[in-house]
Amino acid sequence: MNDKFLKWLNKKYGSIKAVKASRGDRYKYLGMEIDFKKRGCVRFKQFDKVADMIDNGPVKLKRSDTAMTPASSDLMNSDEEAKYLDKMKKEKKPKYFGKSNFLAKRSKTDIQPTVAVLATRVWEPNESD
Repeated sequence: MNDKFLKWLNKKYGSIKAVKASRGDRYKYLGMEIDFKKRGCVRFKQFDKVADMIDNGPVKLKRSDTAMTPASSDLMNSDEEAKYLDKMKKEKKPKYFGKSNFLAKRSKTDIQPTVAVLATRVWEPNESD
């Protein structure tokens, strides 16, 4: 059935670009590794994205740093008096937030609450954010 579907796709869209099929139990797609090794289960992994965010993020972290949650204890406190970031750091924040949001929606759902709160402050972040 898959071979028939591939032929149909190539007949319909092959003039634009050939449609290729992948076979196996592991795939890479949009920066994710999709793993079907365990029967009845699918796993999404984005280790490369996490490593890139740690290495190139606006805050210098060590790979050995661990925490139960990415949120600080004062996440919900909006400190109006806090010093806003300088221009260089501020420009990195939206890009970093975009990566965090992609990660939260695809494979690291445990960080969604923190990312949602920080999304409201992405354009005027302070040191705490």
